[in-house]
Amino acid sequence: EKIMTITINVPVKAEILKRSIPVKVAAEGESWSEKQLGDYAKKPGVYVHAFNKEILYVGLASGQEGSKYGIFGARLRREFTYKGAKKKDLYNLLASKKGLIDVCMFDYTEIDSLVTSDKPKLSPKAKAFIFEQALTAAFDPPGNRLQK
Repeated sequence: EKIMTITINVPVKAEILKRSIPVKVAAEGESWSEKQLGDYAKKPGVYVHAFNKEILYVGLASGQEGSKYGIFGARLRREFTYKGAKKKDLYNLLASKKGLIDVCMFDYTEIDSLVTSDKPKLSPKAKAFIFEQALTAAFDPPGNRLQK
């Protein structure tokens, strides 16, 4: 066999929205807590931001060894706080929604069952990269079209 087969199961939008949790966007001077993310705060994986049933952004907290941004808590702090926002355009998009943002997170274990391959086996990080790209392609979110 000369090809590798990779199967990607992309959840429909209704499923993503159903498993989302509401997360506050912190204005300048406001505090923000990763406790909002529950058990996901310390995990790596792929996340989706939505508001009013519209998917706004797909991102990756890649679990980079030694990177403090490789987990959901640290990554989302950079997107949901004015002070922490590296990408001000993404922060501004989220803040413009005037309400809680629905965030759906998929950790490496969840992604492992959604992205499968025959030989060779893919690493959890490789599967997360593939899953992020598949979600971005499937939903074409406006936040992913902003200047990087």
